[in-house]
Amino acid sequence: SDYTKLFVRYNAQRELQRFPVALWWREGNNVPYPTEILGKNRSDSISASLTHVFSPTLTNEFVFGYTYITFPNVFDDPKKVDRTALGAPFKGIYKNGVAQIPALLSWGGEFAQIWNPSGFQVGGDKGLFADKFLPSVSNNLSKVFSTHTMKFGFFYEYVINNQPASGWANGYAVFSNWGGNTSGNPYSDLLLGRVSDYGEHNKDPLHNEAYHAIEFFAQDSWKVTRRLTLELGLRASYLGNWFDREGIGFAVWDASTYRPDARPEEYSGLLWHKRDSKIPLSGLPNRALNWAPRFGMAWDLFGTGKTVVRGGWGAFYFHNAQFTTGLDAPAGVMFMGRGSTTFADLEAIVPGTSAIGTNAVDKDDDKVPLTYSWSFTVSQRIPWASLVEVSYVGNESKNILNGGCPGVDTNINSVPYGALFDYDGDPNALGNLDAFRPYNYQNLCLVKHNLFQNYHALQASWLRQMGKYLIQANYTYGKSLGITGSDYLNPANDYGPLLTDRRHVFNIAYSVELPNPVKTNPLAKGVVNGWQLSGITQVQSGVNLTGNTGNDFNINPNDFRMANGYAVTQRTINGTDAVPLQPLVTCNPGSGVSGQQFVNGNCFALPTVQGQNGPIVPAEVFGPAFFNADLSLFKNFSFTETRKLQFRFSAYNFLNHPLWSFRNGSNNLNLIFSGTTGKLENPNFGITTEKMGHRIIQLALKFYF
Repeated sequence: SDYTKLFVRYNAQRELQRFPVALWWREGNNVPYPTEILGKNRSDSISASLTHVFSPTLTNEFVFGYTYITFPNVFDDPKKVDRTALGAPFKGIYKNGVAQIPALLSWGGEFAQIWNPSGFQVGGDKGLFADKFLPSVSNNLSKVFSTHTMKFGFFYEYVINNQPASGWANGYAVFSNWGGNTSGNPYSDLLLGRVSDYGEHNKDPLHNEAYHAIEFFAQDSWKVTRRLTLELGLRASYLGNWFDREGIGFAVWDASTYRPDARPEEYSGLLWHKRDSKIPLSGLPNRALNWAPRFGMAWDLFGTGKTVVRGGWGAFYFHNAQFTTGLDAPAGVMFMGRGSTTFADLEAIVPGTSAIGTNAVDKDDDKVPLTYSWSFTVSQRIPWASLVEVSYVGNESKNILNGGCPGVDTNINSVPYGALFDYDGDPNALGNLDAFRPYNYQNLCLVKHNLFQNYHALQASWLRQMGKYLIQANYTYGKSLGITGSDYLNPANDYGPLLTDRRHVFNIAYSVELPNPVKTNPLAKGVVNGWQLSGITQVQSGVNLTGNTGNDFNINPNDFRMANGYAVTQRTINGTDAVPLQPLVTCNPGSGVSGQQFVNGNCFALPTVQGQNGPIVPAEVFGPAFFNADLSLFKNFSFTETRKLQFRFSAYNFLNHPLWSFRNGSNNLNLIFSGTTGKLENPNFGITTEKMGHRIIQLALKFYF
């Protein structure tokens, strides 16, 4: 009827895809996998909305949606990757019966690697699969009352993701000509049974998890006066944590239950729902409600409509991205890694007698990711039918989920700073560091909401959208800061400019109708008149070179030896693997540069004394500025009301202005120190020696009918 509208839509898709290997990624540096992966993908979705107008001032809309997606991935020919069928004698550490061949990986690119995680053995006919369900329902009620336009509503969703882990139940072996226990040739190492590094899971569990989310909101757009409008809102959110649908639960760490004499497979110190019913299936505690107020305003300062002040502030809670950290230990998953070993030694390991790596969630962490966003803008109409706006824009995000393992302050079993200083020998020769860890585990990582970042910017724009000249220009002076370093023991050392930080950004886009000089001759008018010129010009300050080179400018000590004869590494300088080796900074690396030099290499030195490391996030240095200008000239020739011919001439980078660049693979941003003197031996460090970019011209003819 005129007052009630129902809309229903259903969509289904089916497809068969052939993949090299894996489910969610494709490893580029791979030789072809012996068999293809068949992906028999399917999706179904249905949505329905019911809108009813009760009166001219009262409307209600109800929406329902449901989506199902499945991604089954199976081997096209399983025998081609069956270690028994191929005659591979190595059974692995856990002898878990996984038939799939181990992954053969490379450090340094000399070895042609075969990247192939496991998990295909879990899903039966579906192989390595992923099933996703998303039912949702929402309702919005709108009411106009006097000078108020009010809205009330709720939203509910139930998200399910069910898939096997794709770990290394088949095992992975890493080969290199420098990683230890090598003959100097990785292919010879494979024949000799030597590996630089090896890791294996005993099994792949089923990661069957879900969460509930329900939100309520109330919003009022209040026209207080003819010149002032206020936007007031409040959102209440219950954002349930991901929980285990298998009824086992996520693991949490409880140090009070840890026993040093416990066997590794007991997972001492870890609790989960099936072991202790007081622990929720999510491991993490749930908050009842999160309250998010919002405020906005628009004020016509003088009542003329020419000067308007706008601004606002709001809090926005958002749900954690899917994670599986903490599901493996309750399912009995164990992982064991060894460096510089042999296949024979690996098969001789008796599982259950050596430390294992695992992870969990922080049982006391009930935080929810939160962003505060604010802005203040002054808009001013100026002559030539244009508008100028100047704004301060900022935001701050905190309680961001940190599921990295190891990550910033997540590995509670990291080797403490300086612990290796007491080792009577070369710490670089240690195959593993388990004896120096606080607990009888390898890595023991906890999911935490301990990441944060912020952004502040001055933004200015000029806009004209009238007549023959359409112009839009904007400029931003901003800064992005957050957790960017790799000191896994102290998050305070990791705060600094983010990789995406650019100080200045300017853009201008324009479209100009050119004059029509011919007034009488019809043929000349058709050729000369009616042309338009448009273009885009971009100018940006350079990228953050410090952050985009790992905050250490890819430091390479080249096996330089300290006074005690040990090679300079993070182990010998910091006494742990949890704090990276960083160059010493002796001056501002952005100063004293000229020409095409952007980083002063004389400001860096190689650490050579125990305990004297460089800063985790050195001073930010920017690279070459970015400049680009595109230009187009076009004209429409109209034949009838619906038929026209368009000629377009476009020139991208029309000034043919190549840019100085540090291209990928260049050594010019790598701190390479001499292995004998410890001095910087890269003469082109910090200097751009290459240009990239050229003019591209395009001619196009289009006929519209």
